[in-house]
Formats: sequence, C-alpha cells, structure tokens
Amino acid sequence: MGRFTAEIRSQTAKNGGRPAIRRFKLETDAIQPPLVNQTVGEHFQGIVSEHGDRIAVISRHQNTKLTYEKLDRDSNALACGLANIGVKKGDRVAVMLGNNVEYATVMVLIRCHVMN
Repeated sequence: MGRFTAEIRSQTAKNGGRPAIRRFKLETDAIQPPLVNQTVGEHFQGIVSEHGDRIAVISRHQNTKLTYEKLDRDSNALACGLANIGVKKGDRVAVMLGNNVEYATVMVLIRCHVMN
C-alpha cells in the first residue's frame, strides 16, 4: 500500500495572516496511477465522443463557455487554417494569449494536432 502525506500552507485573514497548516494523508493500493495507452489526441477524442455536450472551458470575463465538442471544432478549424497558410509540423508559431477561451483552443491544438 502506498502512503502519501502532504502539508498545505496558506495565509488566511482568519488567523491574522499567519500560515495555516493543513495536513492530509492519502493511502492507496496503487503505487502509480495507471497509464493511458493512447496519445493525448486520441484520449481527447474519446472525451469529445463521450461528453461532447458537457462544458470544457468557462471564461467568466469573456462571458463564454465552450463544450468539448465546440473546443474540438475550434481547434480543428485553427489547425486547418494554419495548414492552409503553409504551417507544418516542426514549424515554430508564436502565440501570445491571456487567460481566455482562445488559449484553451490553442492548447488543444498543440496537444492534439501538433504532438500526434
């Protein structure tokens, strides 16, 4: 049986800004989590197939939600657009994005299209 003990230290206003220490233990029969025998893209496609209508990304400041299906469609469209202008595997493409739905779309593109 594997054992894991961790401490989380955080400052809270409740204790006058002093570090609050929380300890927890996790005991499990598994020494390591099981590996998935798929690429990231294959795994993502399985999630899209099973849960395509579920929310994958929420951006409050953009007032936008993306389902797994929409995230998949958007990343595929971006991949096709890049391919149409001549970008191919191994090329470098600069991306500068903040914390938004477009960032999530680019990350899916990189993990599912470029790395496979």
